[in-house]
Order: sequence, then structure tokens, then C-alpha cells
Amino acid sequence: MNSLFYELLYNGKTKRWFELLDTLEEKEQITTKELGEQTGVASRTIFSDLKKLKSYFGQSI
Repeated sequence: MNSLFYELLYNGKTKRWFELLDTLEEKEQITTKELGEQTGVASRTIFSDLKKLKSYFGQSI
């Protein structure tokens, strides 16, 4: 958990990650295109962010 703390503390992606987590909590199904439009980044960035978040939270994401 320590590495997650420092990743969130020092990484510029933090706001977007929290937006993604919040949206995924609200909607069980959403496309990467929709997530990208919501956060202002490309689908490829969303895939990368989700991969990183999955490494921290496992299959619950």
C-alpha cells in the first residue's frame, strides 16, 4: 500500500484516476471512449490507467 500512497501523492494522474474509480463505481459498464471523453484523454490512456489501477486493486476493478 505504501507504493500506492506515493504514486497517488506525487503523480499528476491522481485526479483522473479518482474520476475513473468514481465513474466505474457508478456505472458497471462504460466504454473507454466514454471514459476518455469524460476525462479528456485518449482511449489508449484509459487502457493504461485501468491496467495500472488493476495492478493495485486486482480484479475488483
